[in-house]
Amino acid sequence: MLKKISLLVLVILLLLISGCLGSASDISESNYDYDSSDKGMYPASEMYADDAGSYDSISDAIAGGERIVIKKGSAEIEAGAGKIEEGVVKLKQVISENSGTIENINYYETENTKTYTLEVKLPPANFESLSNGLKSVGNLKSISTDSEDVTFEYIDLEAKIENLNSQKQRLQALYDKAENVEEILDIEYEINRVQTNIDSSTARKNFLERQVANATLYITLYEEAPIVDRTLIVPLNTAFNTILGAMSISILLISGLVGFAIPIAVIVIILIIIAKALRKHVKGKKNLPAKKK
Repeated sequence: MLKKISLLVLVILLLLISGCLGSASDISESNYDYDSSDKGMYPASEMYADDAGSYDSISDAIAGGERIVIKKGSAEIEAGAGKIEEGVVKLKQVISENSGTIENINYYETENTKTYTLEVKLPPANFESLSNGLKSVGNLKSISTDSEDVTFEYIDLEAKIENLNSQKQRLQALYDKAENVEEILDIEYEINRVQTNIDSSTARKNFLERQVANATLYITLYEEAPIVDRTLIVPLNTAFNTILGAMSISILLISGLVGFAIPIAVIVIILIIIAKALRKHVKGKKNLPAKKK
């Protein structure tokens, strides 16, 4: 019985210690210089994928005073009339020349425009070069860039993963000493919970590394439909509607006249037949021989 109580006390102490370690994982801001432009505490320089060559890992780069930055941007290009397909070919060439890859490409068309949208991944070092190359594709209407600093999130994730792994090892040691099913199940539950946190934190850390390694540029290439003189369309529509209206009225009038004339014609025909019959009858009486007295 004493063993069970001791083991439970150890589990509770372990959980309390892990909570303390988790709170201690927040990095003290006093270790970094303040940069007012980014509203936070950061080292002086930034690190993209092209800077990683001088470091063995992102962790080493942070230790060397680098900021870890995700770079994104968007651009809008207008192709000349009838030149959107030619523009797509040029755009793909510019992307290839700057070691970029097209992750997604979509096309849609409306009454007024034809549009391609592309999601491009490329080395951050080639971001400016690609941006300049877009001018050869068409009329570069706009371009914007944005940098997201993920230094502290990355540091926090590394510390969190390290603490969780330590907590898992201690739980595993307790698991090996457990002597009954209830204790085993309780410790297994805690081990699974900790492992779930490790997996989610590791996935987020890997995602940040991929984002840092490649800049993202969203490009919109579009072609507007030729301008049509709307002043010609309104009279044509009006004339067409007028003709349809006149035809409808004519059909109604003809139908009305036909409907009115048919009964009259029938009556007239009947009267003519009667008149002819009477005339024939009268002529027959006149031709009869006179009676002898």
